[in-house]
Amino acid sequence: MFVTFRYIVLTAVRDRLILGLFLALLGAVLIASFLGDATFMEGRETALTFAGFSTRLILIAGLVLFVCFHVQRSFENREIDLMLSRPVSRTQFVLITWAGFSGVAIFLALVAVVLLTIAGMPPRGALALWAGSLLLETLVMVAAALFFALSLRSAGAAAMASFGFYLVARMEGFLLGVVQADWNATAVDALGNIVSKAIYVVGLVMPRLDLFGQTWWLAHGVGEVDGIVPLLAQAGVYLPLLLAAAVFDFRRRRF
Repeated sequence: MFVTFRYIVLTAVRDRLILGLFLALLGAVLIASFLGDATFMEGRETALTFAGFSTRLILIAGLVLFVCFHVQRSFENREIDLMLSRPVSRTQFVLITWAGFSGVAIFLALVAVVLLTIAGMPPRGALALWAGSLLLETLVMVAAALFFALSLRSAGAAAMASFGFYLVARMEGFLLGVVQADWNATAVDALGNIVSKAIYVVGLVMPRLDLFGQTWWLAHGVGEVDGIVPLLAQAGVYLPLLLAAAVFDFRRRRF
């Protein structure tokens, strides 16, 4: 178990993932700091908003690409066959692999949080909540990327599916808000009615990642318990669900 975990971490170092994402995160934070200094009013808020958005996007994109292409390369090099030849079940393999990727994700998320303070210091408690939500978001997306990488034959297809999943999950709150605010207009014709109902159905099965890592926390602060319970509930539901789906599909796959 520890060997597999260590192998994934060493692969991230070997592929320059940690160095590359560190430089990308640092560049984004420095640009955010420059934009804040160039803003006449609310410079700190502007810098934190841009830094929070850009660091989260860079981190998720880098982790998704790393997971998808690492799994694909493991299939091509028969490394997965070698690992499964040991006394390790496929369920254990999926969980250990997810733990390895999650270790890399947690480390990079903590790096992103530390670098974020270059752009400015958020209000008390806001940075802790944003950091915790970022950690949960990366763990969910690592599980989603692992599921698509094990299910699809192509690393590119798995990455695109993961990005599509992330895009819909991030936009779900906006789409639901549009439908609820303009229900009469969207439900006039048959197509609008179908689309509206489809959005509600998707909202029931997809995680609300728009609730994670909200940049306005960094700019304006949060209450004592704002956003904590929904984040923990979402992670508690979708993490086991995505991992169970990955295990189920991987156990059915023939080599």
